[in-house]
Amino acid sequence: MTFVEFYRAVRRRIWSDNTILLLVRPAGKPLDRSAQKYGPGEIRTVTEKDLADCAAFEDAAVYAPIYRKMLKKGDVIHFGYLNGKCVYHHAAQCSGDVIFDGCLVRHLQPGEITTCMSYCAPEARGHGFQQKSLYQMFLTYFDFTSYTLVRPQNTPSLIAVFRVGYEAHSLLTVKNRFFHRRLTERLLSLEEAEAYIPQKT
Repeated sequence: MTFVEFYRAVRRRIWSDNTILLLVRPAGKPLDRSAQKYGPGEIRTVTEKDLADCAAFEDAAVYAPIYRKMLKKGDVIHFGYLNGKCVYHHAAQCSGDVIFDGCLVRHLQPGEITTCMSYCAPEARGHGFQQKSLYQMFLTYFDFTSYTLVRPQNTPSLIAVFRVGYEAHSLLTVKNRFFHRRLTERLLSLEEAEAYIPQKT
């Protein structure tokens, strides 16, 4: 960690607010195939032999051990490939805790998952990898309640999650005040929840 990174981390812990949207996909909610976006590229469910593929767009020395640990826990990881190159990763955490900014949001119960760790290489964005990955996950986890966290200003991710049946549930805010961290949750009214649906979903 550089001095600048250390300074920013300390400053953030002294005084900052961090807000994210919690969305829920109810168990058994039908998947609308007509809402799916089809573009180039493919989604693959990751096994041990695929882990090194992530080196095409991220530091494998850092991420491959993280993925390996998740696979051992029973989590599901998807890689997206464009022209044979790995350009995307996404995961479904099947047990443990949902964490936001160091705070516990929820402990997953049997029949619950959280989708997380969605990231696409800049050159491959716009091809619908996140939506395709989510759709494939819910073919497997159709009868599971799923949670996900999305920044309110992250329109591409909001489009993807709404298209596969997520519903805006609440706003989570973590307040850092002189090294004390506190999470608050505000449930959204129906009107507030609908306001987060992007126009082009």
